[in-house]
Amino acid sequence: MLHPNNVKSLSRGPNARKNVPVLREIGNKLDKKKIESNLDDSKNHVASDTLDKFRLGIVQAIISSFDGELWGPVNQFKSSLEQLGDIRKNFSDMESRSKKFVDTGMSLSDAKVDETPETQGPATYSFNNLSESTLNAPSEIRNFNSEDKLNLSGIQRQLNRPLQRVERTPEAIGEMQIHHAPDTNTSVVVVADAPHKPPFVLKVFGEVRASNIVT
Repeated sequence: MLHPNNVKSLSRGPNARKNVPVLREIGNKLDKKKIESNLDDSKNHVASDTLDKFRLGIVQAIISSFDGELWGPVNQFKSSLEQLGDIRKNFSDMESRSKKFVDTGMSLSDAKVDETPETQGPATYSFNNLSESTLNAPSEIRNFNSEDKLNLSGIQRQLNRPLQRVERTPEAIGEMQIHHAPDTNTSVVVVADAPHKPPFVLKVFGEVRASNIVT
């Protein structure tokens, strides 16, 4: 949803004036300092709660050793190590998710959200990897105009061969099809990868012609 190209689509066109304030509000909520502060608070809370449990477990293990359960402290130590491993993994997952939120927030900064679509020139939408838009999770570009461009030079470099336009369904690596449906004024751009690998599939609201493709 918040791929940079989708942000660009939402911030231009007839609904841009309504979309821009919403995008900026989302960007403010995903501010880096706010996210990092919340992450630190969550870590501190988990660490404090875990330490309390460890202390209680140690006391219980010592008491059980007095009752003849000599392996109690050893088992408690092993259990604590396992819990620490789980916590480290959870912290790592939290940091990864936080980074994604921060990246999204940065893409919605004021400098990257256009406010006056009426004065905008042609837009360029760039894709550098086939996995950025697939059949199962296609990216969408809205309000595509005749002067706009699709920059697929990054995909061409990834495939290490020129993109070759074909009229049929692409089969060989590097083959590209541009299909336009006049009734709905939508286009689908497909670029084939190697056999048995998912192709690049992009949905565009507007007519895409060969002249709109930059390689």
